[in-house]
Amino acid sequence: MIGPGIEKGKVCNKQVQLLDVYPTLLELTNLKSDSKLEGNSLVPLLKKLNAEWSHYARTSFGPGNYSITPEDYRFIQYKDGSEEFYNHKIDPQEWHNAINNLEYVDVIEKHRAEIPQEHYEILGEGSTGHLSYEASGKRNINNTKYKL
Repeated sequence: MIGPGIEKGKVCNKQVQLLDVYPTLLELTNLKSDSKLEGNSLVPLLKKLNAEWSHYARTSFGPGNYSITPEDYRFIQYKDGSEEFYNHKIDPQEWHNAINNLEYVDVIEKHRAEIPQEHYEILGEGSTGHLSYEASGKRNINNTKYKL
């Protein structure tokens, strides 16, 4: 990002989401925020790269497959109930799934609590779908509505 007061060429390694862009632009332009929208303004990180940032990135790949990624970890829960956990401080390439490591029981439970409990249809009736949705286990049979 560039703009007044934003240092050129600096890199921040905090986890952020595209949802954070809109609140950031609102704050940078002194416009009123909208409480109905998700996301967190990145302005604290733009002002100070190492600012406290308690937020995480949550991503999904089809219904029921989620990843929670704060600064140092990544927790993944799949629709079939299987899970993965990585400590990026010691395993930045995610080679070793530490889901069964007792050292991380509390951290994993904290991440697990951030997984959405309700799953919503992501493709509507009549949608032609896309490969990633079908790969997650949903199929459109006879052009019927997707159901979870």
